[in-house]
Amino acid sequence: MKLSKKQIDLKECLNREWVLSNGTGGFCSSTVLGANTRRYHGLLVAPLLPPAQRHLLVSKVDESICINEKEYNLFTNVCRNYISDGYKYLESFEKEYLPIFTYKIEDVKIVKTISMIYGRNTVVVQYKIKNGKYDAKLKLAPIINFRDFHQMTTNHEFSLKQIENKNKVRIEVDGNRKLTNLYFCK
Repeated sequence: MKLSKKQIDLKECLNREWVLSNGTGGFCSSTVLGANTRRYHGLLVAPLLPPAQRHLLVSKVDESICINEKEYNLFTNVCRNYISDGYKYLESFEKEYLPIFTYKIEDVKIVKTISMIYGRNTVVVQYKIKNGKYDAKLKLAPIINFRDFHQMTTNHEFSLKQIENKNKVRIEVDGNRKLTNLYFCK
């Protein structure tokens, strides 16, 4: 599947989805706009007792890019009466094996590729940025959760602990080190 800028229609693309599997019951999925519209959508849905007890651990990453001191949101989130406009910067989406999102803002090109490591509950999000005449700074905000993938989270206050070690950041959710360690590389 390959969609160009001309084919990216908000209403239609909110219903077009992609999915990747790790071969052990874990997966990641979303729409071609990167907007999670179903409770099963998420960047990392992992089985705690493979292949059962799937839990959503990482919902998505909200990305922004700063160009010449102006911030642009690349993410698309859908709420009851609001849709963020990151999809307007999406130049193309393609998925033969891996989902690849290409964004363009001014003269800066951002290519995001999502993959999973076979046999492990690991998702990799890679960003390639080609600057134009101005420097660009990418900001990433991982949206973390810890819920059964059949349920929705309501009124739960998470206890998050962030531990930095060189170029990695480990996040512990609700004090459970064994099941909920998430690593992010800088």
